[in-house]
Amino acid sequence: NLLFELPGCGRLTTQTALVRPELRSPPNWAVETLSATPRIDSIVKRHARFGVYVDRLCPDVVHFPANFGTLLPIRSNYRPAIVTTLHDLTFIRNPSWFPAFRAILYRRLALRVAQQTDLIITDSQSSSDDIQAFLGWPEDRIRVVSLGVGGTFAPATAQERGAIRAKYGLPATFFLFVGTIEPRKNLVSLIRAWDSIADSCGSDLVI
Repeated sequence: NLLFELPGCGRLTTQTALVRPELRSPPNWAVETLSATPRIDSIVKRHARFGVYVDRLCPDVVHFPANFGTLLPIRSNYRPAIVTTLHDLTFIRNPSWFPAFRAILYRRLALRVAQQTDLIITDSQSSSDDIQAFLGWPEDRIRVVSLGVGGTFAPATAQERGAIRAKYGLPATFFLFVGTIEPRKNLVSLIRAWDSIADSCGSDLVI
């Protein structure tokens, strides 16, 4: 969605997106398709040889939109400004929520962000506070930008709602949980809370 919306801001002259093959190509972008197979080889090339893209494209700005940049230093003769969107630091604040290896890897990547980035974008003031506390990152180099809503999200028609209700056998009224099923989402507490009021509230819980 970011790739589809950015050209409309009117301040970009040319833009290139490095994308995985399965992603839909956005209009108004030059697209560089990253290798998908074999996966290990693809990851190594993406992290170790990112400087090749930088040398060839000579961008003014490189934006890493999903938490991390490259695991290894970017080796390039050209130095663009680097912006990284770091959504949160839950893997540092609550490492027990993640498999041990993943928590260690994410922490290493976050520290790399602090070494190679000029500006960090994050979703909330709470995440901004964590980035300052855990990474020692200065507040004046953080921008809090709330997440946007894609154009596909709009109120459903009565016909669409009826079709979804029939497909999933939904009750008349319900609380809806939308998220991954994992310990850090604290679903146990959600179910207990709903259970404590279920008889009086008249609404079911849908996960």
